[in-house]
Amino acid sequence: MAAPPNFDWSAPAILAEVDAILAQTTRVWNLVGEIPLENVTFENTILPIAQDENEHLRRYYVVGWFASVTSNDEIRAASNEARKKVLAFRKSLWGREDIAEAVLEIWSDQQKGSRLGAENMIYLNVLRQKFVDSGLALKDRKSVSRLADLEREIKESGSEYMKALDGKQGLWMTLDELQGVPESAVLRWEADQDKRFVPLKAATFELLLDHADREETRKKFEIAFDNRAKDTNPALLHRILVLRDEQARLLGYKHYADWLAVTRMMCPDRAVAFLEDAAKVLSGPVKSRLDAFIGIKGSQPRENGSPTSQLDKIYTWDSYYYERLCRQQEYAVDEAAIQQYFPFDQVLDRVLQIQGAAFGFKFEKVNAQNSRDVWHEDVEMYKVWKEEGQKEFAGHFYVDAYARDFKFGHRAHLADDGSRVYPNSIYLANYAKPSSPGESVLLTFRDVVSCFHEIGHSFHNFSKTTKFWVLATVARDFVETPSILLEHFFWHMAVIRFLSGRRTADGEEEKLPDRIIEQLISSRFAGDIMAKSRLVRDGLADLRMHMPENHEEVVDMDPVRYYNCMRREICQLAGPEDAGMDQDSSKAISRFRYPILYAASYYAYFLAGAISYDLFETKFRPLMPATDAVTLEQLINAELKKESRGCNSCNSCNYFNLNIFATAAISSTFSPAPTMEASRQPIQDNDSHTATLTPRAVACGILLGIVVCLANMYFGLQAGMVSPMPMQSALLGFAIFQSIRSRLSKALTPAETTLIEVIAGSLGLAPFTLGLTSFIPALEFLTNPEENGPFKFTNGQLLLWAMATCGLGIIAAVPFRRLLILRESLPYPSATATGALIGILFKRPAIIARAKQTQMRPCASRVSHISTVYGERDEADPGGDTERLLGENSRHGEDQGLGRDANRPALRMLLYALAASLSFGFIAYFLPILHRVPIFGLNAASHWMWAFDLSPAYIGYGIVIGPSINAYVLIGAVVGWGILSPVAKHRGWAPGQMTDFENGPRGWILCVGLGFILGDTIVAVGWICSKSFICYARRWVSNIVQRKQLSSSRDQRDGTETPLLRESNINAPTGYSRSR
Repeated sequence: MAAPPNFDWSAPAILAEVDAILAQTTRVWNLVGEIPLENVTFENTILPIAQDENEHLRRYYVVGWFASVTSNDEIRAASNEARKKVLAFRKSLWGREDIAEAVLEIWSDQQKGSRLGAENMIYLNVLRQKFVDSGLALKDRKSVSRLADLEREIKESGSEYMKALDGKQGLWMTLDELQGVPESAVLRWEADQDKRFVPLKAATFELLLDHADREETRKKFEIAFDNRAKDTNPALLHRILVLRDEQARLLGYKHYADWLAVTRMMCPDRAVAFLEDAAKVLSGPVKSRLDAFIGIKGSQPRENGSPTSQLDKIYTWDSYYYERLCRQQEYAVDEAAIQQYFPFDQVLDRVLQIQGAAFGFKFEKVNAQNSRDVWHEDVEMYKVWKEEGQKEFAGHFYVDAYARDFKFGHRAHLADDGSRVYPNSIYLANYAKPSSPGESVLLTFRDVVSCFHEIGHSFHNFSKTTKFWVLATVARDFVETPSILLEHFFWHMAVIRFLSGRRTADGEEEKLPDRIIEQLISSRFAGDIMAKSRLVRDGLADLRMHMPENHEEVVDMDPVRYYNCMRREICQLAGPEDAGMDQDSSKAISRFRYPILYAASYYAYFLAGAISYDLFETKFRPLMPATDAVTLEQLINAELKKESRGCNSCNSCNYFNLNIFATAAISSTFSPAPTMEASRQPIQDNDSHTATLTPRAVACGILLGIVVCLANMYFGLQAGMVSPMPMQSALLGFAIFQSIRSRLSKALTPAETTLIEVIAGSLGLAPFTLGLTSFIPALEFLTNPEENGPFKFTNGQLLLWAMATCGLGIIAAVPFRRLLILRESLPYPSATATGALIGILFKRPAIIARAKQTQMRPCASRVSHISTVYGERDEADPGGDTERLLGENSRHGEDQGLGRDANRPALRMLLYALAASLSFGFIAYFLPILHRVPIFGLNAASHWMWAFDLSPAYIGYGIVIGPSINAYVLIGAVVGWGILSPVAKHRGWAPGQMTDFENGPRGWILCVGLGFILGDTIVAVGWICSKSFICYARRWVSNIVQRKQLSSSRDQRDGTETPLLRESNINAPTGYSRSR
């Protein structure tokens, strides 16, 4: 087991350590540079560089870390100085032509046939690209020197920008101004009589804008928060943008974002198109959400002395506040009461238990005795053990949870991947520190989700197995995907219940009630509209600022005004200018960190939401068990592991490091107990955890399927109509089990009900799918000599035909599912209605919401965000795309009250209708005239077949299929039998008897009807096939154009190459993809 890092440093010691690190690296590179070019190998050249890099970055991360966390001015200054030294030194390394020549020689040799293995080759590609990016491919030495200067200036300006955001900043507010803000927070702030010093920190931003009742307070705080670095950061940001653009153009790229595309999953043009499409989709929902805010705002009493409180506007400082009120009004979610169940210490411990058990890690808390172990007294330290197979030490984990001056002012996960075996991972937060020892800060539910997300990064870190430090990451625009994917597992009743808990007066733990958990899950996407619009706004601003058409455009750019315009355009929020202030009075862009930290990659958050949702819904959701005993072992399947290992983009994304999918230990279930050992036991829900495939469900499904089959055989032969009757089967199955529930050892579950209706529907459609109501009876009517009929089938032949047809149907369903459901997103109302019915029967709002979302996301998958990225969206259905993209759950509060008692009248009506139908059928058997009641007299009935079959079955069928289809059938009957038949008869087109299929009107209008059916079918199928062809043709043409553009770009850059980096050396490393 390795010793933990030493955090006991003085300012002189930090600077001395950095000097020693740089001196050691210089010695290694000098020794490598002395190797003759003909003798260089991966082992004697690349490995020494990599091993030294691993060591010096590990040591540097410790001393460079203090700049983000310490309140000691001298240590912080020394740490910042160390950062500058290391950045300048590493940049100088990439300017060494002797090492570049050696790297190129090894790289060129490997192009003839790689023998290094994937990981070594990726590292070699990355190393070579570093030299390319330093400008060594340029002939002009002045340009090379200028690139070095630009890199240094950009790093220095970025450091100054970040430093301006982390100082001790705040503003004094009176208690009257702070009305509505939780008292627990107000008590922790510095006091001066009736005033409180409100810190300008991210955690305070969310708290105050969520809860402050006075609009003037929210406005005052947000503008102060936006402007806390207004004197320095707007100019610094503009300078950074100009320098980055110059840097990229010197290297031959169109702009800075184009340069970064070498190491990104998505090219910038595609990313902009993706976000612009999302902005269009969001426009309507954002407006609807703001209208709801305005409705709430108008119902509130006007504030005293609030001159900007215009009832028809929602300002930037209003959206968080009214979002909370709107969510509380729609879902009855009392966020203050919910906080009582989520003390931070408990949440942290249980998140570590859940994720640790899932991925095979155990966390052992260490009692830090001195400053060598931790950098501040608030920091907690853990040893991490990998429990898969033989117990093995995995690294150290640190938690720095509470805000203090000059600390990095945001939630984050930071990793120090010193080696393959012993990484260090840090969870950094800025919660307000409790005023009393032993007290734990209470987290909002949003904070709980964030904690789950950020700690997910730690497990990604501990799961890495790369031997090269620089490969211990993923593409920048993929970095958030693993943790956002984990968030989907968070939104499960078993997980939320396990994390929750508060102590009652008698010392027992009380869990958050299931009813409230269901409300939280139902409201998951309630505030997502505005949050998504902010992500799109910031992602687009970040990209566009780094994608000017020419250098003069970025020189003339005003980032502050540009961002403020985008805020109004995408989020549709009023700003300070609408409250009588100057348009530039809020310099919001200068308080964001993403232009520095993400640099044209902030779209990663929105993209990660799309990718992770597709991964979860298509790969994980189908494998989730119906009960709450969820194990990640059941969720991660071999197919996804195989895809992550063999992905074509593994070089650019470093998927083989993403052991969340590839090699993580998946060995345990979630646990309701607060101990690690007990976490091996499944959580029990209120429902019985019966298996889905139960004999009783199968037997009931077969029984009901026989009934449906007989009904469809009857209707199919008599009227040509069939139906799977899923709702009827589900309701009848539920009714059967309800009638005998007192004799059951376990209650019927929603999963069993679904199985019943699936079996019944599949068996019930057999008459139609096997042709028993169509061509097979038709073959028995071939009686003319030239027809060689009739054809009679034996039972054995029919059975063989049935088995072959069913097998072929299953095979054919796979491609048609992809085409019609995943791509075309065709709605299936019967499945939606059946799912909603099952949710109602079992009082499950979550099931109702998922059922209603089937028309928004086919087969439990939003149609595909990834396909939207690739340009495969359905432009004809923007509304559908909107709901699929935004993932808004339907409101279903009105359905929640229907339970077993409410079902009894429906069951009674079912029995009454059954009795009436049986009675009428018995009477009609003796009075056959009831099956042929004349409508317009006996003559019309006998000659034109205008008679009415007074059958309860047809009446019931009409009730089941609804008015829309019945209306079309009625129109067809009137047109065909009331208009076309007489016309055909009198015109001599069909002179035979009405019932004569060969010469009579019945056969004639049959051809007309078939023509209508075939024409509509051809158009529908043709349109689907045409769209698919156009889609693939566009992609094919796009790929050709991109290849030509890339080839042209390479040819242009070839003219600036030196013999050092010839041929394709300016290109992206092997395996990197600029657009996917």
